[in-house]
This record gives sequence, structure tokens and C-alpha cells, in this order.
Amino acid sequence: LVSFLEKKLPYYSIPSVFIQVAEFPLKSSGKVDLEKLIENNPSENEPIVNNVHNDKLKSLWSELLKIEVINDDTNFFNSGGDSLSSLKMIFEVERIMNIKLTTGYLKSNPTFKEFKENLFKESKQKFIQKLKDGKVNSPIYFIPWLFGDSSQYAHLAAKLETDQAAFSFRMVSICKTDVNANLIKNLAATYCKEIIKEHNPKTVTICGCSFGGIIAWELFSHLIMNNINVVGIHLFDSPESKFYSRITPLGLIEKIFPKLFDVKSLSKFIKPITIKSRKKKKENPNNQNVKYYRPTIYTYLRLLNNYKTQPINNVSVTLYRSKMSHLKVWKLDNNLGWYKYANKFDRTYVSGGHTSMLDPEYVSDLAKKLNDRIQHYG
Repeated sequence: LVSFLEKKLPYYSIPSVFIQVAEFPLKSSGKVDLEKLIENNPSENEPIVNNVHNDKLKSLWSELLKIEVINDDTNFFNSGGDSLSSLKMIFEVERIMNIKLTTGYLKSNPTFKEFKENLFKESKQKFIQKLKDGKVNSPIYFIPWLFGDSSQYAHLAAKLETDQAAFSFRMVSICKTDVNANLIKNLAATYCKEIIKEHNPKTVTICGCSFGGIIAWELFSHLIMNNINVVGIHLFDSPESKFYSRITPLGLIEKIFPKLFDVKSLSKFIKPITIKSRKKKKENPNNQNVKYYRPTIYTYLRLLNNYKTQPINNVSVTLYRSKMSHLKVWKLDNNLGWYKYANKFDRTYVSGGHTSMLDPEYVSDLAKKLNDRIQHYG
């Protein structure tokens, strides 16, 4: 089966386990009853890594450790691996194998044999990812930007000098019906619920880059309502939600918005998607293609414009501005619209671009200034 599928599918889509069943349990409607199908599978049949995955994993280990031969007893950390390379390993494995792992997975499974055999057991993990060990009663939470994920904060977390634990969140799946006036509030409510469920801390520090900063701002009120004290809010080049509509006419926004607001992944939402209709020929005799429009940039602008930013008083708020922003609209307001919403507001400039400030070549400057402010304010 694996040999056959290798010719048909990319390696990350090849099933890792095959279980034979006498027949598919059916519902009264005639559809497969997935719940019964899963119940009937013996629990001892844990997934195993097939040869394709095994070879790819060895290639990754060899590349990161810079050694040619990887055996089952090869220990990642005894062979030159460190915390940063382990994070890179985790994120690469997640990407190519479409599974989810905790950032501490390699520490628990340092040998190649342990690493490959426990992958699918570990992948059934939680929504919140740990980026750094430390105190969980006063952690730091990093909010991903729209369609971002926790991997983007890995290098920053590795340079934190505080004794606080640091966490981020997996990418939230957003469908068309989710993109409405309540999206920001709903995302913040989801993060708050998961924080309480997982840690229920006494105090927290929250950070967010780009759109993630807007969610972090909204998250503040949700945490306070649940008696969780927020000691600091750190915004990494995040504009206040109505910043664009205040600064520029809508026509200008249309032209410059993709460059301003980390919407590299949003550009695909501008064009409509055309797919073949699944309707029966009787309902669609010409079998015409049907156009389904994903939300456009205008939808997100309206979303931001409809969100009402609430003032936050007596809590330290720091905006970390990119030094590499050359667009005039960013220079019209150095505070990106936040100043009037916080009475303890601070602004500083850091190396790197809008989101590239988190990349390895620039992150040291951001980490130094973040560490200084956490030490003083939280």
C-alpha cells in the first residue's frame, strides 16, 4: 500500500497506519458511522512512522545536526543540537507531516528512535504551545497575527531572560462565516478560555504582533473579567484598529494596505475561487463553474473599523515600532493610534521590518528591549 501511494501522493499525505476491518459500520442514512468505526479500532494499534517519513526525519536530523549518519540511538542534544535547533526541528516536522507537537517534545524524546515512535501519540496535544519553561502562575502569552502561528515567536521566546513561562497559540482556523464584526472579540474569548482551562494564572503578560496586537488588546478585558491580572501589554508594530481609516482615504488604503498590514497570506483572499459545482446534472444541467468569494481586503478593513478599542488605564503598554517602515502613512502617527487609549503608554523603535523583527537576524534588538520592559513593568 505504501509503495503504491508513494506514486500517487506527496510523502506527508501517506497514511502512517493501516487497519483492516470486516466492513464499515453504517448509519441509518447509509453513510459511514465514523464514531463506531473509531471505537472498533483496537487501541493498541498506535500509528507508526512509515519508511517515507522515517527517511525524511533522518534527513532533517542530519541537516540540523550536520552529521551524515543518524541511528536509532543518536541523541539530538548530545550530537550538537540546542534549544533553537530543536524548535526548528519541531516546526519543520509539523509542517511536512501535518501533525502538532509541543516545543518540549525533543527534550522528552531526545533519541531518534524515541522521536519517531512517539510522534503520533504526542500530536494529540493542546491548543496552547509552550515556548519557554518557567513560572506558570505568571506567564507570558504571545498572540499570533492573522493566519500566523506560534513558530513565529520561537526565536524571541528563546532570548527571554525572565523566569516566567512563555506560551503561544496554534493558528486559529477561520472560515468565511467567522469573518464578521465580532471576529476580534471571538478570537480573544477563545484565547481567554484556553488560558483559564490550561493554566488559570494569577497574573499574565500579553504580547502580539500586527493583527495579534489588536487581539491582545481585546484579550485584556476578557482576562480582567475572569479575575486574571494583566501586568503588561506589548505590541509589536500593531496599529490600532481604526488607524487606517483615520489616516488615509479608502482608495489609498486599497493600494497600500497589503504592504502595511502583514497581509502576505491575505492576498489570496482578494481573488474569487472557482470550483466545479457538486450539484447533480438535473440541478445544474450545464455543469457550470460556481464562484465562491472569500472575504476581500475591504472586508477586513470594515472589520477593523467596526471594532471599538476600549481604553486601558494603569497598565503598562509598550509599542515596538519597526525601524524599516518607509511608508509615509506609518510616519504620520508614530504611536499608530494607541496613545490616547492608554495612560501608561511607551514607544520604542526596534530593528527589522513589520514582522521580520521576529526573525533571527533582527530579534536580538527586540528581545533586549522587551526584557528591559518586562523587568521594570511586567
